[in-house]
Parts: sequence; structure tokens; C-alpha cells
Amino acid sequence: MTSERERLTDLALTLQHDVGKYVTRAARNLPATDIPAALLDMLVADLYQTDGAQSALSVYDARLAASGVDPAQVPPVIRDQLVVLMSLEAEVRAHHGASVEQARALAIAVDDACRAFVRALGENRDDGASS
Repeated sequence: MTSERERLTDLALTLQHDVGKYVTRAARNLPATDIPAALLDMLVADLYQTDGAQSALSVYDARLAASGVDPAQVPPVIRDQLVVLMSLEAEVRAHHGASVEQARALAIAVDDACRAFVRALGENRDDGASS
């Protein structure tokens, strides 16, 4: 039987990989100006077809639901930032500069939040192990 702690850790690692890593593949490589259309298309795919079909938010929701973890145990900032990213979809797909930059920054912030979630669980585990 899997403990709640193990499910939470597994979820954090899954979100870091299946959401955080994938939303930043193109985002971390976009130049500040004169972004080539091919890179913009990669960004669109990373954000709105993260697993090849679903948006990053849909992937997040699916992984959370499958985990059996109480959503209250997951930092809300991850989902909140994904919701904002989804609201930018039409503008990002149209290659509107300010929206592309906002999406790029949010994608990196999502990845950072996923990584912080994993780190926090590791730190809490270490604290508990030393008590």
C-alpha cells in the first residue's frame, strides 16, 4: 500500500517532468526579439499540446486526479499559473509579442514552482528523518 507521502512525492516528480519540463522546452530558448516562427510553434505545442494532445493544464489536472492526492496539498501557484497560460492561448497562437513574452515567463515560473514543490518535499522528508 502506498502512503500519502509517497503519492505526494510521486505526484510532485510527475508534475515536474510531465508539466514543468515540457512547458519550458521552447520557453527557455526563445530570444528576446525576432523570435523565429518555428520556435513560436514549438512554444504553442509545449503549452497547448503538452502531451501531444492536451494542454499543460489538462495534463496537470489528469496527473493530479490519477494520483489520489488531495489537491489542497499541492501548491496552488502551479495551477494558477497554468490557468493564466491557458487564457493566453489565442494571443500566443497569433504570435502577439507581449502575450508570447508573458507565456514564456509563466512557463518558466510553472517549472520553477514544480521544482520548488519537489525540493520542499525532499526537505520535509529530511527534517522528518532526522527527528
